Amino acid sequence: MGRRTLGIFAAITMVLVMGLSGGFVQAGEISIAAASDLNFAFKEVVAEFEKKTGHTVKLSLGSSGNFFAQLSNGAPFDLFFSADISYPKKLEEAALAEPGTLYLYAIGRIVIWVPKGSPIDVGKLVLPMGARPWRQ
Repeated sequence: MGRRTLGIFAAITMVLVMGLSGGFVQAGEISIAAASDLNFAFKEVVAEFEKKTGHTVKLSLGSSGNFFAQLSNGAPFDLFFSADISYPKKLEEAALAEPGTLYLYAIGRIVIWVPKGSPIDVGKLVLPMGARPWRQ
């Protein structure tokens, strides 16, 4: 299990434990809204979590912005894994999240890839400040 999936696994476990003691997770099921880019990581994490705990995960994958809108209107998710930290921050500012539960679980990188022999010279592309080409 990679570092990112370990962080996600830890977050799910922590919420379930807190939920069982606080009463907001019902019947051993946890409902998760997660950004679509987490699809592959969550397949591994959910299977491992369910196997180790005996609890089930109801996973909804989609747009962080759409989940933000749903949560703003009372959608009943126990956990929200957003691709954009601003959405969970806005939920916390609006008192729609448990104070102090915002957790940065990963930092992503955008990658530009071209096949070997491509006429595109990645080194000449205008990249955001601080970005640099990576060669293996």
